[in-house]
Amino acid sequence: MNNRPSPFSGPPPSEVPLARAPLIRVIGQVSFTHVLGVLDPLKIAPLQERLQADYQILTQEFVQRIDISVGAQPTVRQETIWRLQDAAQSWRVSLAPTFVALETPRYTSRQDFLRRFTAIVEALEVTLKPQLTQRVGLRYISRIEREALHLLPNLLQPEFVGAVATPFGKAAQHLLTEAMIETDEAMLLARWGKLPPGATADPQAIEPIGTESWIHDLDLFKELSVPFVSAELITMLEALAKRQYAVFRFMVTDDYLRHYGGTP
Repeated sequence: MNNRPSPFSGPPPSEVPLARAPLIRVIGQVSFTHVLGVLDPLKIAPLQERLQADYQILTQEFVQRIDISVGAQPTVRQETIWRLQDAAQSWRVSLAPTFVALETPRYTSRQDFLRRFTAIVEALEVTLKPQLTQRVGLRYISRIEREALHLLPNLLQPEFVGAVATPFGKAAQHLLTEAMIETDEAMLLARWGKLPPGATADPQAIEPIGTESWIHDLDLFKELSVPFVSAELITMLEALAKRQYAVFRFMVTDDYLRHYGGTP
């Protein structure tokens, strides 16, 4: 480990495509200053027209949010979220007055994801015109399960197998490691470890399954306050994707790449 370059700075390694990547969800999100036009269906229509070739299904949801402030009683407010999905419901765009997000359980490549996100933020820039970007984030979640669980010591670098390979870890039903790390581009919230059947570390993003599993969750995000410019946003997201890949490759072995259909 000490002889390997840090994954938190410098250029990422070359990509190795995985034919059977165990990704269960990829989420990209851009937060911005409040846009009241999102609440008006008439102002959503031009955005839908620009995106409907890829996202044919449009629905409106109302979500309850709880705001908690020090010294004050919690308040509950209702938030409107528009959901745009493709016909297969493999890709979903979520649009609220303060953010837009793209998520999928059917991720194929960085280029495809960024192409889709480019179309979304360009359409948003032209139609609803957010003024300031406040946060950019990109999250990759993988899950190792079934027979691959028995191969963990071969698939992961020893530092990341950790206690899972010890008698203590083998006896534990739930064993997660969490780290907040500063990288060149953004902050990284990394979580990895074992979950028992029916459990999840995040109900919104990780669906529970009926068997034991090992999750690998890398969430990079950058807080900022800059003009909302689609080209600059995509450049930021691409940088986050490359940094995520550098960290991912630092954590896994060549056996991992081969097991999931790659050629290191």
